[in-house]
Amino acid sequence: MAASPRKLQKIADRESEAAIRNLQRGYPERALVSSSKALEAVRQLREAEPEDVDHTLALASVLYNHAAFLAASGTPAEGVRAARTSLALYESLLPDSSAEGVAALVHHSSRQAVLRPQWPTALEVAMWAADVKARLCPLLAEAEGPSASGEIHRLGREAVALYAQVVRVLPEQEEGLGRVEEQYRRALDLLGEPA
Repeated sequence: MAASPRKLQKIADRESEAAIRNLQRGYPERALVSSSKALEAVRQLREAEPEDVDHTLALASVLYNHAAFLAASGTPAEGVRAARTSLALYESLLPDSSAEGVAALVHHSSRQAVLRPQWPTALEVAMWAADVKARLCPLLAEAEGPSASGEIHRLGREAVALYAQVVRVLPEQEEGLGRVEEQYRRALDLLGEPA
């Protein structure tokens, strides 16, 4: 008998928290085991209720973290695959994931939040997608080295550009800009390129 959606959500939450704690304590293999359990629970949730957008968001989020746990466990190529799947899920929820479409989201973000206060907004999803792009940069540098330089530059520039636009409208997102810039710089360091 399959677990109920409520039980699956509890498993996903518990295992996701355990994965983060294990990584913070220096146990990447344990983190990966917990993350794998969370991932399986969220996949089952999404299969049980495919129309629920929250499950798609949860799967994208768990995959984003799972990518980091894979890299910390010495398998950055698998981390790249997890992060790419996360990015595809986030982008599937955006009305227009092109650079121009995202720029329009930023431009209209304040007005959209007032007119249609919903969670998450398309802008939030675009920011999460930018975070995944930034995480992909060092993962690609570790997994593929200089052969991924073009993709790393494209992803890094897109992530930084999005957050730079967001900060103009929402200055409280300055930390997010710093986070994606740091990921991009880390990738360039791994490639031996100047920042």
